[in-house]
Amino acid sequence: MTNFVFGCAGGAPDTLLKTLSEWSEHPNVFFSAGHYLLGDEEMLYTRHVIGPFQRAECTTAAKRKKNYQLARLQVKS
Repeated sequence: MTNFVFGCAGGAPDTLLKTLSEWSEHPNVFFSAGHYLLGDEEMLYTRHVIGPFQRAECTTAAKRKKNYQLARLQVKS
């Protein structure tokens, strides 16, 4: 998915752009069941935006595995 948000400076943070985007305001139009947007640590995670666990949260093997799998997806995208 490609999304453009007009009217922001080049240094606008991801959190601001997310709140102004169409997919954030109307997620049911852009996301079906089981579809997610892979975000980075700067984005606010929601039920449609997922991202890696922070280092302090990464305390179990399952969480480390999730981070590893997300990193593989980022490389492919």
